[in-house]
Amino acid sequence: MEFVGIIVAVSNLEEKQGSTQPNNQASIQCYRDIVVQTQEGFPKGICATLKGDIARDFNLPKGTKVRVFFEPRAYQSKASGKWFTSCHAWRIDAC
Repeated sequence: MEFVGIIVAVSNLEEKQGSTQPNNQASIQCYRDIVVQTQEGFPKGICATLKGDIARDFNLPKGTKVRVFFEPRAYQSKASGKWFTSCHAWRIDAC
């Protein structure tokens, strides 16, 4: 899936300790959120999460028009049992 819009916010890069790899080394996972506002008659802000190398290498400034390729994902909270959806961006191109 994809959408086009203008970047309105970019979070700082977060690095979190991941699960232990088979060779007993812990992995470090990188995350970054961006908010893109669509350019429809009724604009919508969509928060997309970047993970891994795409999060680490992301360098587009606010105000840039982009095309975001993403995959929606549903998760269930272990604490409350409620479901929520996230937007995992796997590619972002400047337009």
